[in-house]
Amino acid sequence: MRHLQRAILPLTLAALLAACAPAAPAADVPSPAPPSPVAATPTALPPTAAPTEAAPTAAPTAAPTEAAPTAAPTEAAPTAAALPTVEPGSVGAEILFLRGNTLIAFDVASGAEQQIADQVRDFAASADAATIALVRGTIGSPEIWLAARDGSGLRQITSNGRGELGLSWAPDGMSLAFTSVAGEVARPLDYASWSSWCAGAEVHVLDVGIGAERAIGAGCDPAFAPDGRRIAFASPPTAAEGNGGAGNAIRLVNRQGANGWSFATADGGAEQGLLVYAPAWAPDAARLAFQRFIGYRALVDLNTTDLGDAFKGDAAPVGAAAGWLLPPAFAPDGRTVAVTAHNFSDARGLAGYDIWDTRLLRLGQPSSLAMPDGALAVDATELARAPRAAGAVWAPDGSALALLMPEGWEPGADPNQPAFEQEGPGALWRYAPDGTPDALLVGGVDYASPLAWLPPPPDMIEDVGVRLAIPRGWGVREPQGPGEVTADGGGATMAVAGFNLPGDAEPAAFFPALVPAGAELGEPVVLPDGSIYRSFRGTDPAAGEVAGAVRAAPSGEATVAVVYRTAAARWPLERARAIALLAASGPGPSVQ
Repeated sequence: MRHLQRAILPLTLAALLAACAPAAPAADVPSPAPPSPVAATPTALPPTAAPTEAAPTAAPTAAPTEAAPTAAPTEAAPTAAALPTVEPGSVGAEILFLRGNTLIAFDVASGAEQQIADQVRDFAASADAATIALVRGTIGSPEIWLAARDGSGLRQITSNGRGELGLSWAPDGMSLAFTSVAGEVARPLDYASWSSWCAGAEVHVLDVGIGAERAIGAGCDPAFAPDGRRIAFASPPTAAEGNGGAGNAIRLVNRQGANGWSFATADGGAEQGLLVYAPAWAPDAARLAFQRFIGYRALVDLNTTDLGDAFKGDAAPVGAAAGWLLPPAFAPDGRTVAVTAHNFSDARGLAGYDIWDTRLLRLGQPSSLAMPDGALAVDATELARAPRAAGAVWAPDGSALALLMPEGWEPGADPNQPAFEQEGPGALWRYAPDGTPDALLVGGVDYASPLAWLPPPPDMIEDVGVRLAIPRGWGVREPQGPGEVTADGGGATMAVAGFNLPGDAEPAAFFPALVPAGAELGEPVVLPDGSIYRSFRGTDPAAGEVAGAVRAAPSGEATVAVVYRTAAARWPLERARAIALLAASGPGPSVQ
């Protein structure tokens, strides 16, 4: 691989975030990462709206375009090459939870705990796990704050006098979706409270870099797709029904809130049920799951978990449970989903942890469930059920999940005996992916606390004028010269180097060893800093079908390019992580 040995000017992320992309994104839509919470106020450029994109009604069919061939990169006079070194960070994979409304980060490997912020009601981490969005304040008017992963740089980013809840990051870290209401805000865990909350709510999107906030529709429960192209949310109930509401839809819109359509509906009848709510995307962004509240049947409130093609809206049940359900939690491979139920109307009169349970559903394995109206065919099989589990979160690599159990619970506890009716602190237990309890992790977790499991922060490698952000544990190859870094791990490869090529050159011109000749290319997307992102998919004679993306950033008279490549089958799962890593990589410190 040829490289340019020259001083390369640093690229500031603040510049990336000061405005939105001028070109409408294509199939893969990266945007710059959010500003560091400790950074100064972003550069004052004219604020522009985030790029618009129509919500597809069918799978994309447009053939990708290819740029005109460019000349091979030239090489300047060689200088001595030095092998970049990686200093592993001290922070490992962490689980976030609330303890007395204080956000705690628990290091799974070391058992160390760190306090991130107090007065927290809800939280969500960006795709690169570098920034955490927090809902902080009193129940009457909590606002959104940002903090670095270690809690530094805590700063408030909304102040509109409304209550915020239900955060969802775009995978590129540029936008944050949330539910905004006028009045008191509390996490709804039953039919009546959700109906009242969503009836007066709006879905807002905040462009983090420029601070622009806009409402995109009435409703609640927003969820950004893993590819960043669309947002799913629940529209508000249109009618009253008993102590709750009835009649609404799961809506899909682009990130501007336009080109919306109803993915699923509830009409209050026996077929469609009373409400649809809690949408959650599969990791490939091609499927969407949600909960459907059927209503009171045979002494219990029933729900189904439905799953469908995100472009067609043909959702069908994959499971059923009683009470009110949290959003489905997909395993990273998209083949298993955890569903947590709060049986608020338990016919036995129980309370506390005794009316919670979490089920693991293996998708694509048809089975039948007994329902009051007869057998219900579902396209999943229940792998395991964990009575009293009030929350579930998957490890980033899918090797385990953590369940929120009552304090004092032990494996083998009789699920039919009311022993945990309190609503006090709980404990996190590590479970195997098949639902087998493994070990107690940490106690003192707030009742029904939201949970997040973050990967270790990426390692940053810097060499002559370039830097590469890679997942922890990846190996660094011997460099071919200064100003070039290549690393591998988990079947993927990343590389960064400087080139005497224009930024709009084809990806294969930058990295011919990683981007197959003749690869299908996504449309180029120009980012605010002038860098260009382009996805690719092709066949490597040695590795088979591969896919990934290249980001090329201008730097003085040169271009610094960074590539992420993986197996084509894994690209949908890794796209969000790749976008975050590409945004963090590129030109490094200037060399005089």
